[in-house]
Amino acid sequence: MGNAERTWLLARRSLEPQKSGELYLELLTITAITNDDGQTQHYAGLFTDITHIRENEQQIRHLAYYDVLTRLPNRRLLEDRINLAIRHAHRSSQPLAIVFIDLDHFKQVNDTLGHAVGDELLIQVSQRMQDNLREDDTLARLGGDEFIALLTDIGGFSQATQIAQRLINAVSEAYYINQQSFRIGCSLGISLYPDDGNTAETLIQNADAAMYRAKREGRNTYRLYRSEMDLAAQHHLALESELRNTLETGEGLFMAYQPLIDRDTGQLISTEALVRWRHPTQGIIAPGDFIPLAERSGLILALGEQVIKLVLSDINAWQSAGCRIVPVAINLSATQFWQSNFVDDVTNKITASGIAPNLITFELTESILLNRQAKGIEILTRLSNFGCHIALDDFGTGYSSLSYLQHIPADSLKIDRSFIEGLNDEKRSSRPIVAAIGSMAHELGLTVVAEGVETNAQWQVLGNYAIDTLQGFYISQPLNAQAFSNHWLGLNVE
Repeated sequence: MGNAERTWLLARRSLEPQKSGELYLELLTITAITNDDGQTQHYAGLFTDITHIRENEQQIRHLAYYDVLTRLPNRRLLEDRINLAIRHAHRSSQPLAIVFIDLDHFKQVNDTLGHAVGDELLIQVSQRMQDNLREDDTLARLGGDEFIALLTDIGGFSQATQIAQRLINAVSEAYYINQQSFRIGCSLGISLYPDDGNTAETLIQNADAAMYRAKREGRNTYRLYRSEMDLAAQHHLALESELRNTLETGEGLFMAYQPLIDRDTGQLISTEALVRWRHPTQGIIAPGDFIPLAERSGLILALGEQVIKLVLSDINAWQSAGCRIVPVAINLSATQFWQSNFVDDVTNKITASGIAPNLITFELTESILLNRQAKGIEILTRLSNFGCHIALDDFGTGYSSLSYLQHIPADSLKIDRSFIEGLNDEKRSSRPIVAAIGSMAHELGLTVVAEGVETNAQWQVLGNYAIDTLQGFYISQPLNAQAFSNHWLGLNVE
């Protein structure tokens, strides 16, 4: 016996009550049944409902071209649409724009509020941006907190900047997620066809460069691409590569120490450790250049590891030389603080170094505890119980609830330098704020530090308020370990 098959794709109407009359796809396979002589004896027909097969195929195609979280086009589909738009723009001599959008401080939201809140924020951000684009524009998500808007048939850069500002305004409005209220900004870069490139890759790259310029120049704003940005982008790419190599070897990194003194006696109380990078050809790289670079490139954890290692090494050197050691403050990034093994890791390092825990102060900004105060307090309590000191930096500019301040096991509170700068401003003096923060902190048993003291006039004004300790260029610039030891610890450390 033998057989031969033929298949047909049919559309049939469902007879199921709940789907009565709906069309669905069905595959009909007819098989001819033959005898040994090849003569057809009869036929067998098999109907197969392939609705689910087709739905799965459509789902696979959707996953290939759309972002799973936001349902926006992904980079692959975006590039296809840009290339199509370029061909249309070339024929019509009508410019188009690429707007590269990156959320400001989104990583901090993930680190402090959790990834579930971060995902919901991305969904809400994408919806707001879509609502503020025109019907024929395309919004795509590249990944993480990066988006691109393709603006077609625009009149020129002025219309592109108007839309960009509209996006900034929409994204910057308050969000309410899990009964929490907060705000986030975004930085935008704009490139135009044909002035700034004639391929999707070039236009995206140039919009990306303009976006980074917006971040460096204040964030929550936009910048148009300029050709000189290519050089800046190449410089930052090279700098990132060199920083990565530096963090692997530790060569070129060192710590500078800025003293904190008693306001009334001038006696050294403690010091803050500030990381510095000595580039082999460019000299000292400003912290404002390489620390944000480390945050953007995911190198901030490696940098934090090197900082702790260098500080412990310097303290050991001072102790070996017989210096009078004072507590040293180490700044923590949000990424570092929220690592699951952070407490175990740092306490093990301190124990292995032989350094007394009370010689280490961990300094963090109040905004790191944004809406995760309970977990943050647990981490700080473990550090405090181990014997380390806790300092809250930049106080008065963050988002922490004052009701939690009484529960944070902090030893000191540092009034943000912006309030110290405003002490002598006749129109908008910050004196009432400094007075209020100082009095409140003393009521809670905290030592109050005024950071950013740069003039004698500021020192004199601070004498009127509940301030214990001063820090700033008027007292001393940050000094390397040897210079700090020579001047403040009284012994030479080679």
